[in-house]
Amino acid sequence: MKLFFLNRFCNVSRPTPFGPALSKQAVYLVLCLMFGLASPTALALDRARHVIPTQNAAWIYNQCLEALKLESRPILATELAALLAGVESMDDASLRRGWNWHFYDAEKPEERVMKRLFPLMIRRSLHHDFGRLHQQLEVELLGQNRFFESVKIAAEILHYLQDMAVPAHVAPIYHGPGKADNFDSYRMSTRLPAVTLAELGGCNSLSENTDHAEQLLHRVAAGTRAAIESEFLFPKGQRATWEIFWRLWPNNPASAKPKQGFSTYGECGPNFGVGGLSVNSSEVVAARLGQQVCNTVGDEEFCYGKEMPEYCRLPVKTFDDFYYERYKTMVKVGVQLLIYVAQKSTERPL
Repeated sequence: MKLFFLNRFCNVSRPTPFGPALSKQAVYLVLCLMFGLASPTALALDRARHVIPTQNAAWIYNQCLEALKLESRPILATELAALLAGVESMDDASLRRGWNWHFYDAEKPEERVMKRLFPLMIRRSLHHDFGRLHQQLEVELLGQNRFFESVKIAAEILHYLQDMAVPAHVAPIYHGPGKADNFDSYRMSTRLPAVTLAELGGCNSLSENTDHAEQLLHRVAAGTRAAIESEFLFPKGQRATWEIFWRLWPNNPASAKPKQGFSTYGECGPNFGVGGLSVNSSEVVAARLGQQVCNTVGDEEFCYGKEMPEYCRLPVKTFDDFYYERYKTMVKVGVQLLIYVAQKSTERPL
């Protein structure tokens, strides 16, 4: 219902019974504040899960200070606190959060032009807010070059970059509280291991592949699309891709997307990790869900029955391996962003 309201009525270009344009915008502003701030739409990872890869990235970055001649720009307690606060704050219930959703390419180019002209329209894609942050960071780096201030801006950018490692945000498929995607809260069967510098190819490799934030965004999104399209083996040897969970919309701006701009789940629904088989299990048993699972996009509803197809129950290790690769991407892009900021900055943080 909230998604329907936000998309249909927070659009100031629509006719309204409330009066002329000025009063119409005022009425919509009040209504959108009420619904937008109360609607935690389009959350990706659990808030705390942005903290863990950020800490991991800062740890690896500090290991590269000497090799990359960045000893004067360490991530100390003050910088780390700013990083963690920034990545968490992006999911705060706020006007900004209600207006800017964290999906990749959920709008056509002409929609983005319209939404620059009409600021009260909901932005389903992250690109507008991300572009603003990217420009703000570049201005800081080219201007006063204050490392600490740059880190604070980079923290908000990093939240978006981490979201690009989440399949449903790149497909893109609408999800949020009440319409959760299990990937967001997935817990590995073993303790989540810390990503090491060696796993990311070493300091020089990280530095050579460092780009500005806009390039990192598209690179991570492309990597997630490739991961969804990658094949895995079922217990009995059959092959499939991860599109049985997340259907990718063609990566083509001219393609005719559904009217709300989102793709849909595959036959396994938003059930990544549900009913995972133990490594030694020899049978695939149909997973009975407690209730029907539906994904609502505006006034369109896509439902998956109470019985999930039995082939959706993959070995736990298969789920774990896919999740860990996405987590490793979150860490890697964090290190690359910090290296980029440090290399462009010339002032020791205060």
